Amino acid sequence: MMPFPQIEAYLDSLSYDQITAERKQHLDHISHTMAKILHERRYLEIVFLCTHNSRRSIFSEIMSHVLSDALKLPFYSYSGGAEGTYIAPQVITTLEDIGFETSRFNSRLDTAYHIKYRKRKNALVFYSHNMDNFIRKQYPYITISTCDEATETCPVGPAEAIRFSTPYEDPKVADGTPMESAVYRATCDEITTNLLYIYNTIKQLR
Repeated sequence: MMPFPQIEAYLDSLSYDQITAERKQHLDHISHTMAKILHERRYLEIVFLCTHNSRRSIFSEIMSHVLSDALKLPFYSYSGGAEGTYIAPQVITTLEDIGFETSRFNSRLDTAYHIKYRKRKNALVFYSHNMDNFIRKQYPYITISTCDEATETCPVGPAEAIRFSTPYEDPKVADGTPMESAVYRATCDEITTNLLYIYNTIKQLR
């Protein structure tokens, strides 16, 4: 199922031209490895890592939901970090600008959101959390770290099949500056473009 028209238009506006040749080679390796693993299973569980699970890994998880749904790939997407903190409000604002519907809801958590990207589908529940739940998982899962620190510090669970590293610059550096909105949007664009490249390649390999 396709996402809301505004989100679909956003995805159509992205271009692989911004991905360097070196990065494409790395993404091709990830794509081919994931496709091989998928061939041996009915579905893949993917966990996106970032130390505080507040920005880059949140962008990655929500866009993974959107893209795997649109491309009909059997992926279940999650995110986590070395510690749970909060979802940066700039992430929510960026997603709303792209066309997502978001709302806070009552929770014991400081920041918990319902995020929706298409009709006739329940909203997804998002909050920042650590890796404890995934460490206890029994079904093999793939992890994709979105920052260099997470690659080194986030714990490895016994069911983790493989870990990839796709680091992105932290948009937090622009917090409180005139460039804040533009930097968060650029980070979201880069993450989404990379995932679109990976997932489209996997789709072609199936």
